[in-house]
Amino acid sequence: MSLFAEFISSRRLMSLPDDFFCNASDMHSHILPGVDDGISNADESRKALAYLSDLGFSHVVLTPHVMADYGRNRRESLRKCFKGFKKAASPLPVSISLAAEYMIDDKFESHSEDGYLTFGTTKYLLTETSYVDKYHDHSQMLYQLSLEDYKPIIAHPERYNYASYNQYEYWKRRDYFFQLNVLSLAGAYGETAEKKALRLLNEGLYDFVGTDLHKVEAFQYWLPKIRLKSKQIDQLHELLEHNHELVV
Repeated sequence: MSLFAEFISSRRLMSLPDDFFCNASDMHSHILPGVDDGISNADESRKALAYLSDLGFSHVVLTPHVMADYGRNRRESLRKCFKGFKKAASPLPVSISLAAEYMIDDKFESHSEDGYLTFGTTKYLLTETSYVDKYHDHSQMLYQLSLEDYKPIIAHPERYNYASYNQYEYWKRRDYFFQLNVLSLAGAYGETAEKKALRLLNEGLYDFVGTDLHKVEAFQYWLPKIRLKSKQIDQLHELLEHNHELVV
């Protein structure tokens, strides 16, 4: 291929390859049934796992919301739900594990006594904020986690309307990790989130990528709409590789 042809190819927008998710691990999903705004029953949850398996995923981490709006979601109650669901899902050709997505809100600190649901035996902890504004003690709470040797992962930073690029740089200087929602690249959360996602991806600021799957139908609709340059697809694949760090 000539240099000119390579240049043109590198600038052409392409869909994700059919085998893009082969043997991949998803580190953010709302598939544990009946606990949050994700999938509501075990039958639909099994169908969601079967769908991800058909895409090529070999492991899925279930990360239910833990926030004031879902006050019943505590570590032990979620573990109990997961234990029951894991048995029901065992015939599927995809393995599952449990973590959680913690909202930094006025109830966040109450979970420290229970202990957090982190990824496997690591101390990576998935966190989020409101899309409109962050909790007033957000910075202090993340810093406290770091002092306790937790590794905060900021879920889908591209979706936070309040976050400027200076905010992203501040978080990265604090050594916090960024997780991309893959459907942000398709415009599923709006044009602003898509533009932010592309910029953060281009500048190599993401560390992990997740489906954040709530409904299979929505994922099926948006996934084919992703169009990326070849370099961006390579960057996205590297993030998938990093996901394996969270499955131990």
